[in-house]
Amino acid sequence: MLSTTFLTIGALAAGVNAHFRLLQPTWRGSSFVEPASQWIYPCANVNETTDIANRTLWPSTGGSLIINGSHEHALTAVNLALGSNVTNFNISLVELFNQTGAGIFCLKETGKANLDAGFKAAGYSGASDPRIEGLQASIQIIQLGHSGSALYNCADIRFNSTAQLLSDDVCKNGTGVGGIAIENVDASSASTSPSPSGSSPPAASTGAASVVGPVTGGGLLVAMVAWGLFSMRQVYDSKNMIVGSANEPMGIFDAGVHSKDVDSEVYLCSGYTQWTIGIRVLARKIVKVLHRCLISFP
Repeated sequence: MLSTTFLTIGALAAGVNAHFRLLQPTWRGSSFVEPASQWIYPCANVNETTDIANRTLWPSTGGSLIINGSHEHALTAVNLALGSNVTNFNISLVELFNQTGAGIFCLKETGKANLDAGFKAAGYSGASDPRIEGLQASIQIIQLGHSGSALYNCADIRFNSTAQLLSDDVCKNGTGVGGIAIENVDASSASTSPSPSGSSPPAASTGAASVVGPVTGGGLLVAMVAWGLFSMRQVYDSKNMIVGSANEPMGIFDAGVHSKDVDSEVYLCSGYTQWTIGIRVLARKIVKVLHRCLISFP
């Protein structure tokens, strides 16, 4: 019954302004109603939940996550911030991957290994630390559509040892919906190489939470070139007047998603936030790939 409800909601919402909905854990509130806007960093201008009882209970090993997207493909990342009144989503639960297909997308156990590492970096002994019980946190989901614009939604959670993962009949992808992992060129070339539990997106071919092979080598280079081309465009307002370009940064995009090697910028255009990647990112990544190739193939 719950599965049917999720799928029904997803079908109704799929075409709303090319945005996305967060169904599980329960989002802070609708980001479609003003003054909320999914263009606004970090949480669509939706305030954090003040009543602790309204926070979704989550296992300390990573809980289930369901989103309903309307893009045929969107670079997606899931971040976490520990505590309350948070602004810094500095734990990357699921690093950037390509979520494909419009509709329901589910991760059953989200970022298990990354979550444990995040706990340790924050001074806990890991997911089994008794101090984790009852700890408040917030989850941030970011999607980058074909235009390069960043969309945000957040949910507030509370870690609880009795919290359960969603069942397989609930946590399943819609028809044609899945994801492709993006890895470095020196990653394993096996078609079904394992990755941290919950951090790999479900496979589009099965509609289930299974592991997919990474995009490596030439495919990764092509992806980098494509994203680099986004950075070369200038941002225009509704009257086609230039209001920003790649050499005129107006802010810094969320460091939680791209904390490793992506330096991105925020542009303000006609009242909404426009995201674009700097051309220096493309150059840096191409150099890295070529360097890896020279090492791998002397």
